[in-house]
Amino acid sequence: ASAVNQAGSLRMQSYRIASSLARRQNLDNIEATRITTSLMDEFEERILSPRLTSMIPRSGSKESRQVYDHIYMHWKRSIRPVLFAYINTVANDQSAIQGLDSHYAVQLETAHLALKQRYLNIVDSFVADIDHLVHLLEIEAESNIQLLRLIQVSSLFLTVGVVFVTMYLMHTDVVVPLRNLLAC
Repeated sequence: ASAVNQAGSLRMQSYRIASSLARRQNLDNIEATRITTSLMDEFEERILSPRLTSMIPRSGSKESRQVYDHIYMHWKRSIRPVLFAYINTVANDQSAIQGLDSHYAVQLETAHLALKQRYLNIVDSFVADIDHLVHLLEIEAESNIQLLRLIQVSSLFLTVGVVFVTMYLMHTDVVVPLRNLLAC
């Protein structure tokens, strides 16, 4: 359950990043950079959290391992670089606004908007991949619960069987000889 919650929080974190990019125009560039960096760090912590990684099988042949690896590589190779580029353009945008060439500032703002749009375009497919991982973790958890039920039912029948065998042996090996001893 903890791993499913942790994986589900990755979806929320991806959309929090998108939301922060969408409302960036209401913030100054330094604050926007700080918020985006903080959200990226939080996503990184969540995806590498032992709560999640401990439930992902080590075997590369399991589908949940393959999906997790795909998500992590997508984060490292596609999404994080776009966000780092966004942060860099925001930082450069700040210096351009403070007195550099206005043409350069327009180019930076255009690059900034393009990077924001690129993230917003890829976030939905990224969240769909995370959703697939959550689904796989739910299936594995349900499978483990079914196995646990089977073990519990087997243990119950085994316990009842042991009780009946013990009662039979008590009757044949203790009660009957004790009755015979009392009769003597």
